[in-house]
Amino acid sequence: MKAISVETMKQLDARTIEAGTPGETLMERAGQGVFCELEKLRASYWSGCGLNRFSVLAGKGNNGGDAYVVARILAENGYAVKIFAVCAPEELKGAAAYHAEKARAKVPVEVCDTLPSEVFAQGTIVVDGLLGTGIKGTLKAPYDHIIGAVNASQRPVVAIDVPSGLDADTGEIATDAVKADLTVTMAQPKYGMVTRQGLAVCGRLRRVDIGVAPEEVDQAPGECEAVLIDDLYRFNERRPLLSHKKTFGQVYLIAGSREYTGAGMLAAGAALRSGAGLVRSAVPESIRHLISPPFDALIFDPVRDNASGCFTEEALDVLVQQAEQSDAVVIGPGIGTAPETCRCVRELLQTSAPVVLDADGLTMLANHREWAEREAPLIVTPHPGEMKRLLAGFGLDECDTAERREQACLLAEKADVWVVLKGFGTMLASPSGHWAVNVTGNDALASAGTGDILAGLLGGFLAQGLTPWEALTHAACLHGVVGETTEKGARAVTADDILQGIPATLKGISPFP
Repeated sequence: MKAISVETMKQLDARTIEAGTPGETLMERAGQGVFCELEKLRASYWSGCGLNRFSVLAGKGNNGGDAYVVARILAENGYAVKIFAVCAPEELKGAAAYHAEKARAKVPVEVCDTLPSEVFAQGTIVVDGLLGTGIKGTLKAPYDHIIGAVNASQRPVVAIDVPSGLDADTGEIATDAVKADLTVTMAQPKYGMVTRQGLAVCGRLRRVDIGVAPEEVDQAPGECEAVLIDDLYRFNERRPLLSHKKTFGQVYLIAGSREYTGAGMLAAGAALRSGAGLVRSAVPESIRHLISPPFDALIFDPVRDNASGCFTEEALDVLVQQAEQSDAVVIGPGIGTAPETCRCVRELLQTSAPVVLDADGLTMLANHREWAEREAPLIVTPHPGEMKRLLAGFGLDECDTAERREQACLLAEKADVWVVLKGFGTMLASPSGHWAVNVTGNDALASAGTGDILAGLLGGFLAQGLTPWEALTHAACLHGVVGETTEKGARAVTADDILQGIPATLKGISPFP
């Protein structure tokens, strides 16, 4: 999805109004969209937390107008809500004035430049409609101490369009910015929101379709590509009923060792949960008894290992044969870096199937850059430490302090690979120079084993016929959304919970049974 500048958004709004949609209607749609996303979060993640009242903070411009709409709809749906405004409603203009007048009939309004304690009463969700995209430079009074008070309150916060204080063009925060748990942006994400500083204050990022014509968006200039939950929908088309397991692809995993028995199971389980028709997992036969499969549907291939507990050349013929018969191969989670395993990986990378190389496989690649020279696609999935080794291995040492986007693009081009640079704001890059930032995900994914799940999802989507770029965006986005929506909350989540959460997330974004 295209991330745009503030000026481009203003032009899109203006053209939509010129085409016959009143500004009041656009503002109503924006408020309705915020309410819907707020309700989703309240019914799921915030369920049982006793959050049943709302303090809505309204600024002087259109962002304040959106806030009045949200407050009115909350009241119409039976919630206790009060508006705290930095100016009298009579001072507003245009669509904002219209909606402020409508809201005043149903919602109490208090004009203040210092927030009273009732704003942050127990059980309150704060709605930020103070500044939106209007901020440039340092904050002025009363916004500086209002935003400070919001952040100090430790109350849940929903930001309308952009967290107040964030420069929506640059992603810079000159003074302070509201730290939101959910940000609902209008029409398209703004570039500043998808920088690392922007993502850090946006929380979950969702967008609302307010009726801007798709052709106008297509023709508008974009600052970069951002991957949001909306981008998942176009991949969830109806699957053919006249099908069998091989219709949906076969994944082969070379993963696990005596030290890391669970890594391969997480990856294999994710490949199955992605919708792949058949998943086979090779395991060193001497550790087969130590492994607990996540699903009975997973096919095991115990291969000879001389009782070493890792993959050896003794199993190479079997591994290569199965890899050649598969639609996608995942190599690396938990395999270790023993010399004999290294030789196996070298030969497996010469097979004709698309390969996802992860974890220990990346350490090997960093030491053997020539292994990247292959005909079929190679996807690499480094975390920051692995990325540093890969940059050094491919002669890009000087880039290890560069921006993550630059690192991903340079490695993709130099090594002729597709890159998934994991971490907050996962960066995606292709050999042709195409790049995007995935904006889904949260700290639930900062847990051992979640990277193995991402590798399995990538293999599963490749096996189902997605292009490498589609597999990258789909897997990274889905992985992040599962982390955001897990029922157990971010703090207590394990990789096993992420694996179990995949089906409900996929079902929730597909209209087909």
